[in-house]
Amino acid sequence: AAAVAGQQNVPYTGTSGSFNGQDYSSIIPTLPWVDTGKERPNTNALMEFGKRVFNAKGVLGYGTRGKNTKSDHPIGLAVDLMCFSGTNWANKAEGADFDLGNMMSDWLLQNPGVFNLKYIIWYDWKVSGPTSGWVPYRHGSGSDDNNSQHRNHVHVSLNPQNAPGQPGTPWKGIGQHPAPGARG
Repeated sequence: AAAVAGQQNVPYTGTSGSFNGQDYSSIIPTLPWVDTGKERPNTNALMEFGKRVFNAKGVLGYGTRGKNTKSDHPIGLAVDLMCFSGTNWANKAEGADFDLGNMMSDWLLQNPGVFNLKYIIWYDWKVSGPTSGWVPYRHGSGSDDNNSQHRNHVHVSLNPQNAPGQPGTPWKGIGQHPAPGARG
């Protein structure tokens, strides 16, 4: 593959584990690992992975977040992988949509080094490091709506990275997301 300006041309040799029973290791180096001016290379690549592999119902990256100065969206290091039915942001993921959110978060926890995972928020819970597991999450504004509490999308924050990383050591929490309505 030809090198892209600002991108390391490092061969990816990892095995990424499976999603829906298929190994997608061969796709990872073909993703657009480029800085778009808004999304960082790994953010841009994860957005495409979310569309092509996870079949997320929508994928959002860069964006302002008003007074929320802790968000990684304005600095191009966050992705929202949507997994709710319909077009109403008030909807929450249920049934197969909830299962999709669990599968996406499990894959990312299984392969934290591929996109350089910082933390995941999904359905009232957050995993913030290799050993944290799922801990209760409350939006900083105190809002309890489905979007703020990430009941309709998996929020993924990343550390900067210019090329695919190796999968790394899986993080605690795989297959352990609490049931909807569970509170810590």
